[in-house]
Amino acid sequence: MPPFALAEPFDRLTLFFKNMALDRRGDALLDVEAAVKAQVLAHIANPEACAWSRLLSPKDLQHLFLFPGGNLDHTMLVGGQTFDDRQFSADPERRFYAFGGLPNVSYCGAGAYPCGSIAGTPGYMCAQELIRHPT
Repeated sequence: MPPFALAEPFDRLTLFFKNMALDRRGDALLDVEAAVKAQVLAHIANPEACAWSRLLSPKDLQHLFLFPGGNLDHTMLVGGQTFDDRQFSADPERRFYAFGGLPNVSYCGAGAYPCGSIAGTPGYMCAQELIRHPT
């Protein structure tokens, strides 16, 4: 077993979903937690085995990870910043996620193509580019 793996006698299920406001913490959204839990447990063979659940709202995540606030997508989508125009590369055909012409700097933040938010997709796609085109 790798040193970073957890050896626990149970399974964990983590869900991420979008479109929650930044105005309330998860413990104030009991109705949302109950609705999500009901939908998920309806697909589990032994729902009574669920020992614990916790809803973390964007406000909770902002507090926990010290997010500075502002636009979660880190960029306002205006003319010239939509879809694959949202990059900073001097050579987007070869190194889309490069930052300017700097050979050892890549940009893959939440405001990068193909999506905003904290999904991690830009980071994954940037890593794949770096594997294909090492500097």
